[in-house]
Amino acid sequence: MIINKFYEGDAIYCKYDFVYGNDWEKEDGQISGQSQFACKGEGSYDYFVWNLPFECSFRSLNPYGWPKLVISCVYPDFLGREVIKGYGVVHIPTQPGRHERTIQIFSPLTSSLLLKFFGFLIGQKAEIINAPKVIASGEGREITRTKCEGSVKVVFQVTQRDMEKFGYNN
Repeated sequence: MIINKFYEGDAIYCKYDFVYGNDWEKEDGQISGQSQFACKGEGSYDYFVWNLPFECSFRSLNPYGWPKLVISCVYPDFLGREVIKGYGVVHIPTQPGRHERTIQIFSPLTSSLLLKFFGFLIGQKAEIINAPKVIASGEGREITRTKCEGSVKVVFQVTQRDMEKFGYNN
């Protein structure tokens, strides 16, 4: 289940992608998917709720490249065009059990007012090309100007198997 709080907007959906290193392989489940549109509640329920269960199993003999969850949030603009609201990333917890994580959602800013104006005209804000891989790697983030858009809370249920057999302690 994902619950989120954004600073502006009335309807939104999210896309998720699991990104992992070369030594990892997907065992079962889907590594990407998309939620339904959610509308903001009223009063004290001024947040969005996506009941978006996802299940994915991975295996590896090397902890390098531990899987990450990348979230991309999308909303309709005033003309009904789908526009990226922002991105966020979190490592999958390394310990078994139930874990809640709050992911800060950010959006890239354009480099000039002229580009911002043209982006408004064509309905396309600044976006990251190949977003899941780029965001998960973190390369180039120090030179990217961003704006905080809100946060997303994700609840993980993590299980592990045979970690001690390979020399890793829980």
